[in-house]
Amino acid sequence: MQAGSNSAMSNQATVTGKQVSDNFTQAKFLAIVLVSTGHYFDGSLLWVPVTVGLFIFAFASGYFTSLKHSPDMPLGKFWLAKIKRLGPPLIVINLFLGILFLIQGREGIWHPHTLLGMTGLTGFLNWFGIANQSPFGAGLWFMTVLLLFYLLYPLLAKLLITRGAAIAFLLSSAAICAWGHLYASPPYMLWPTVFGFCLGAIAGRLDWQPQRTRTIVLGTTAVLAMLAANAMGIKQFNVLFIVIISIASVAFLLSVPISFPANRMSILSGSILEIYLIHGYMFIKTLNHPIMGYITSMLIIILTSLLLNRTSLYFSFLFNQRRHKIIKHER
Repeated sequence: MQAGSNSAMSNQATVTGKQVSDNFTQAKFLAIVLVSTGHYFDGSLLWVPVTVGLFIFAFASGYFTSLKHSPDMPLGKFWLAKIKRLGPPLIVINLFLGILFLIQGREGIWHPHTLLGMTGLTGFLNWFGIANQSPFGAGLWFMTVLLLFYLLYPLLAKLLITRGAAIAFLLSSAAICAWGHLYASPPYMLWPTVFGFCLGAIAGRLDWQPQRTRTIVLGTTAVLAMLAANAMGIKQFNVLFIVIISIASVAFLLSVPISFPANRMSILSGSILEIYLIHGYMFIKTLNHPIMGYITSMLIIILTSLLLNRTSLYFSFLFNQRRHKIIKHER
């Protein structure tokens, strides 16, 4: 997956690893806002860009995980790092949601499904056709896929050391995801998202450096082809077009130094997980003024997410400080 020409290499050389990281950090925040918007206006054509947004999330998780962790990483160390990363925010968010549900008088708070909801595993309930009896965990299938990826990645990385093995895995995952979407697909874009994780992991492993002109041409062609096909009533290839657009989008983020206001948006981008986990519970629907209801909802969601994020960071700091004192005292 290296650039195939000297011009492509020189084209890519202006994009640093820091710029790529900044591109995805800011793109993920914009994507979570887009996902929240699509969920607010459920049933609209926004499901198309929402699918692209989820693909960007999945690709980024796979890509940066493969960059940061070598194949010979200790399994326990990798999983412990993810627990430390996700544990504090999940605890704070679940405490907040629990209080919110108690105030609302929601049923099922103490149901056994709550444990799955709190840990982001309600995707299993959905995939096995079991109705979630708890208010926790609504729509968290993406979180379940993310946790499964983190569970399997250390084992997968050890199998994908060679370029041939990595390419074989990518082609196999593409075939499996295509089959899954055609014959075992829930009413949301599960399999394109799964492929996003796989593509991201392989792109990081093979140091994919897409050529920006080809990326723009590919994305533009896919958009135009999709519009033309739908204008003629041909909708069977919509998901294929969306996957191609998604691939072009992540390739664009890898190949173009975008001038995001990174410093200004860094605080907002830190609250992505909180926005994802709480947004579905905090919509204010107004029949006569839907735009005003949407704007009010997003402001409340973002501000609440910022507060929850700062709270989890504060408690993480206190925990680490206490831990260091104990270790120092024991020495």
